[in-house]
Amino acid sequence: METLDLLTASASDIQILLSSGRITSVELVEICLAQIDRYDRNGWELRAMMFISNREKLMDVARGLDQERAAGKVRGRLHGVPIVLKDQWQLHPDYGMPTTAGMSALLEARNSDSAALVKKLEEAGLIILGKTNMSEFGGGKASDTVGKSAVGGQCRSAYVAGGVSLDEPALGHSNPGGSSSGSAVAISAGYAPLSIGTEAEGSVTTPASRAALYGLVMTRETISLAGYMAISPTYASPGCMAKTAGDLMALTEVMLEASSAKVKTKLPCPTELAKGWKGIKLGFASHDYSPIPTSFTGLQDSEILELKTTYESAITKIGQLGARVHYPIQLPGIKSDPIFLHNGNPASQQLVLGEIQWDLNAYLQSLVYSPVRSLEELIQWNKDHPGAQAGLDQVQHIASQESTMTKEEHTQLKEKMAKAAGEDCIDRVMKELGVDAIVGTMEMMICGLTTLAGYPVATMPLGVFEKSGRPYGLCLIARKHEEGNLLRIMGAYEASFPARNTPRLS
Repeated sequence: METLDLLTASASDIQILLSSGRITSVELVEICLAQIDRYDRNGWELRAMMFISNREKLMDVARGLDQERAAGKVRGRLHGVPIVLKDQWQLHPDYGMPTTAGMSALLEARNSDSAALVKKLEEAGLIILGKTNMSEFGGGKASDTVGKSAVGGQCRSAYVAGGVSLDEPALGHSNPGGSSSGSAVAISAGYAPLSIGTEAEGSVTTPASRAALYGLVMTRETISLAGYMAISPTYASPGCMAKTAGDLMALTEVMLEASSAKVKTKLPCPTELAKGWKGIKLGFASHDYSPIPTSFTGLQDSEILELKTTYESAITKIGQLGARVHYPIQLPGIKSDPIFLHNGNPASQQLVLGEIQWDLNAYLQSLVYSPVRSLEELIQWNKDHPGAQAGLDQVQHIASQESTMTKEEHTQLKEKMAKAAGEDCIDRVMKELGVDAIVGTMEMMICGLTTLAGYPVATMPLGVFEKSGRPYGLCLIARKHEEGNLLRIMGAYEASFPARNTPRLS
C-alpha cells in the first residue's frame, strides 16, 4: 500500500493513487479513520468530528466503489474519495448518525432519508466519513461561542498547540473560527481532503482561512436545502473547502447537481484554472476597511502591520503578474453604515432572530421522531437539562422566541438589505471599476456584504502570523452566480503563490 501524507494529500493526489491501483478506497478509509482516532479525541484532541459513519456502512460503500473501479466504471473525478459534512445535513439512518447541529436535545432525533445534496455526493462516488463539529446551532444559541457545541465540545485548531485559550477574546488566534470550524479543521488535520459546511456570515470562510484552505460559498438559493437543518434560510448557503482550487472546483461541480436555481452557474474547465492572471481585473479593499474589532480578534498592532504588509505585497505581485489591479477601493462599513442598520442594530442580526423560530419549528415538526418539536420546547429542554449544555447559555434562542418581527416586516427588510448590499454596492462598485471580483482579507468584514446580498464568496491562503502560527487568508466576492470567476482567480493564485501552510501535528 502506498505511503500517504494525509496532511498534504489533495483529492486529486488521492485520485491518482486510486486510479493507478496503488491504494484502494477501503484502505484509504482505514487510513483516514486511524488519523481521526490519532488526533480527534487523543493527541491534540482537535474535536473536529461530531460523529463517525457506521463502520459496516463505510466499508460496504468503499468496497462497492473499488469493485466499480475494477470493472472500469468510474463515476467522476471524486470517485472513492472521502468527505466530511457539517452536522446540519441529514443522512439516511443506515449511516447511524443523528442531525443535531451540536444540540444535546436532538441526539435521539431521527429523520427518514439523506438530504438532496448528500444524495448527489453519493452518486458522484464520494465516501461520507462522518459529520463535523460546529458552533452549536450555527452560533444561533449562545451569546459567545465559536466552534463549540454541547455534543462535540470545543473544536481546536491544528495549527495552534494547546487548544483554545480562555485568555483570548472569542475569535482570538487559538480559535479555529466560524460555525463550520470542524469542517475546516478536519481537512487541515488530514481526516479527509474535502468537506462541506454552510455559510451565514463568515461561517465557512473564516475557519477555511484559519486552516489555510481554499473555500467557496455558493450564491444563495442555488443549492437545494431539502434535508438541511437551516438556522436562518435568509443567509444559509452551502460552502465547500479543499486544499487546492482544482479540488474545490471538482466538488463544486458535484454540489451544483443539487442546484435549485433557475439560472445555472457556469464554471471554468479545469485547464482554465492554470491560465494565469492575464485578463483578470480585481478591486482590493482598503486595508483599514471595516476591520473585525480587535476586542474580538485580539490582534496586536504588530500583527495588523504584519497582515497589511503581506496583503499589499500580494496585491503588488498580482499586478506584476498581469492582472489589472485597483487599490485601495472604498466600500460601506457593514456594521456601521446606516443603510445596513435596523432600529440601530445590524439588520443581519435582526433578520436572523426574526426567522429562527419559524424555520426551526417547521424542521423539528418534519422529523420522524424528536424529543422537542418547537423552539419553545427546545428552550425548556435546555433549562431542564443544565448538565447537557457544556456551559453554553441560550441567549440567542430566547431572543428569537421573543422577537416580534412579522413575516411581512422580515420580507421587506430582507429585500431592502439585499438591494443595498448587492445592486447598490457590490454590483455598482464592480461595474464602475470593471472588475471580476472584490478582494480583501478575512480580518475585514467584507464577507458581510455577501451575507446580505446573497452573493458568492471565497477564501484562499495568504499567510501565517509569525507569533501564533495561525493562518489567515484573502476573501473574494463576486456578482450573483459568478462562482466561475472566483474559481478562475483561485486557480491563478494557487499557480503563482507559495503552497499552503500545513500544520505540524505530532
